[in-house]
Amino acid sequence: MRNLILIFSIFCFQFSLSAQPKPTSTSTKSSSSISISETDDNYNYHASFSDNDLRQSIHELISSKINIKASKRGKKVIWNDSDDNYSIVLKSHKLTAEIDLKETSKSVADKIMAILKEASLLMNSKVIPVTPATPYIHNHN
Repeated sequence: MRNLILIFSIFCFQFSLSAQPKPTSTSTKSSSSISISETDDNYNYHASFSDNDLRQSIHELISSKINIKASKRGKKVIWNDSDDNYSIVLKSHKLTAEIDLKETSKSVADKIMAILKEASLLMNSKVIPVTPATPYIHNHN
């Protein structure tokens, strides 16, 4: 009788484990690293990011803000002026930029730096997707 109760208890325990719902959501960890160096002559920006979805978002951001058509070389997307005074290069998990501050106008250099700042904010933001059926409501409490 004791063995029968033990077997029945094990069966019920296993059944209860298999009856529990399995988690349907997944969690991902995203990280980024950004390095900026600036001298009187040059501005250099190097960023790496782990989130695969960021590449498309960064590409759309740069394309919408800069007035130069990007060229593609393999998996690289490159924006640069005809004189190579500046360049922005987007790879699968990296964004780099170099600006020759002596040859690039201040307004163009400032615009590129602002775009890179937006890209940095995008890399470091925690975005929670909102479905179209769920409007975003912000309470100021």
